[in-house]
Amino acid sequence: MLIRRAVEHDLRWLPDQKQVNNIVLELKHPNVVVGKKELDQVKEYMDVILHADEFNAKNMSWEFYLIGNKYNEYIEGEIVNAKPHGQQHLVYQGKSNYRIFVLNWSEVTTNFELRHNFLLDRLKLERSKLATTEETADDILANGHRNTAASTRTKGPIVSVS
Repeated sequence: MLIRRAVEHDLRWLPDQKQVNNIVLELKHPNVVVGKKELDQVKEYMDVILHADEFNAKNMSWEFYLIGNKYNEYIEGEIVNAKPHGQQHLVYQGKSNYRIFVLNWSEVTTNFELRHNFLLDRLKLERSKLATTEETADDILANGHRNTAASTRTKGPIVSVS
């Protein structure tokens, strides 16, 4: 079954964890306004998984994400109805280990930026440190010891240029 094969390849196992969190993404074409039809499609995926014994261990949870450029009033209503569960973008919670979320792409990118802003700022800083003004390969090799990305085991210049 195509769904089963896709799900098997998407398992994320973390070392020393007793819980397996499975994520299934349904990405819609930018011109598709996500609504009841698309949500029902994801619920069908969930139903297939619910009825497959190998995917229903007590230590497994499933999160389904339906993502498109826009969603309609039906989806907005589902988000409002699921609000008492206390999770943003949640539209459906079956058993405690099965949930469906609907997001638009702007929410995905905004959430990523909010969660990873510190890391992104650090990477920008490191990129500026790594930027060099050397013009030749010999200049780069001669000044490699000043680069903070160089191995800490190296003492002095990486290569001496004579």
